[in-house]
Amino acid sequence: MPKQGKSETSTPESCRPPIAQGDLEHYKEAAIALVQRCVRNTQLEDLHAGIFPASQSGDYDDVKVISPYGEIPWNGLSRISDEEMKALMIEIVNKVFTFLVHCDYLGDCPSRAKWDEPAFDAALLALAQRRKRSANP
Repeated sequence: MPKQGKSETSTPESCRPPIAQGDLEHYKEAAIALVQRCVRNTQLEDLHAGIFPASQSGDYDDVKVISPYGEIPWNGLSRISDEEMKALMIEIVNKVFTFLVHCDYLGDCPSRAKWDEPAFDAALLALAQRRKRSANP
């Protein structure tokens, strides 16, 4: 249950969603800005750098990684270590927190033209709808 009252780290009123469903364009712009500023330009870029293998079969069943312990099929290979994942998640949470607290100054989308139009995530939308129904019986 959320805490009552305002804390030093609470989200500014201007960043909170309006009560009416209304203008989805505002949410689309905010989603792209948040992802650009908080996810795209993170350690994820370092993990994305490097050579990606080609596959003649198209499904990567023909790609193997040779290790001191034998071959690892590409489709069975973890491409990010636990340490890298932890560091990435800490960085993203810190960036999202900063973005939400200062969204009035960070909510613009400088390069939106390069991004696909945002759409609802089916699983997350279903969870939100279930929670809304249980909150408003």
